Amino acid sequence: MTFEMILALSILILMIVMIMSDKLPFGAPPLIASLLLVVTNLSTVQEAFAGFVNPTVVMVAGFMVVMAALMKTNLIGKVQSSMITLVNKGGYKSYVLLLVVVMLGASLAGTGSTGYYVLILSLVSTIPYNKKMPTSKLMMPLGFATNHPLIPFNVALLYGVTISVLETAGYTDGLSMAKFAVVNLFLSLGFLAWSLIAYRLLPDHPIAEFSEGEKETEEAEAETETMPKWKEYATIAAFIISVVGMMLMNQLGNAAYVIPGLAGAFLLIIHVLDFKEVRDNMGAPVILMMAGVIGVADALANSGFTAMIGDGCCG
Repeated sequence: MTFEMILALSILILMIVMIMSDKLPFGAPPLIASLLLVVTNLSTVQEAFAGFVNPTVVMVAGFMVVMAALMKTNLIGKVQSSMITLVNKGGYKSYVLLLVVVMLGASLAGTGSTGYYVLILSLVSTIPYNKKMPTSKLMMPLGFATNHPLIPFNVALLYGVTISVLETAGYTDGLSMAKFAVVNLFLSLGFLAWSLIAYRLLPDHPIAEFSEGEKETEEAEAETETMPKWKEYATIAAFIISVVGMMLMNQLGNAAYVIPGLAGAFLLIIHVLDFKEVRDNMGAPVILMMAGVIGVADALANSGFTAMIGDGCCG
């Protein structure tokens, strides 16, 4: 290994350690790694921060805005209501149905959607202990279920990360989003099979309950104003157009990358979201993560490390 390889690998490991330690905000370690690439002369400024103009990152950033709007619709509210009904009913069949409901919700909310993940876990944590269906048996399966859509037509985030890494590594032949979705379907079915077995093995005990003040805060936050029906329909339409546009990437070319952004702009214009919400979601930590990782992966490739690993695996 050359000195450049060792240096690039060290920065990668440092970035991973910073992420795993959870001492810094989620999006900060990749930015620090990008700065270190420039300081150590492994990359130019343009190379280290190339991820921020990567078309896939631009596409996913726009889609995050659309997803933020979708979270305000009654579709997500119906997911919440279904969860509470099933928990109160209890039993193994209700557990299975609950898993399916959350995984169907993940199909709408989007794989990797932090908002949906927080929503589900927050809801589970406030459900009183019920011997028929202990919340301790729900926390882990339902948390993971938010990242396993049962109908994987909405895998933009994972697809974006995968394409970005492959392109940075030098693979330019493209990847069918439809085939990628089918692979994710098998992953989701595998997770569902694990969850059906895990229910018998997970512990049965109450989880920490919120204080009365925290419960009141949650209730106050839940009483949000419902948007007009026409805005809900417009939001759902923007979501569908974004998904279809991304699925037809091979046919639409460059236009597919900006369709989610245009849909997000439309939702801003009709005041489903304000500009602060648009800005915060376009610059969400997961977007910073995607953009920063591209620069690090590019530096590893330029140092020859990626080629060395490829030769070692396939040679």
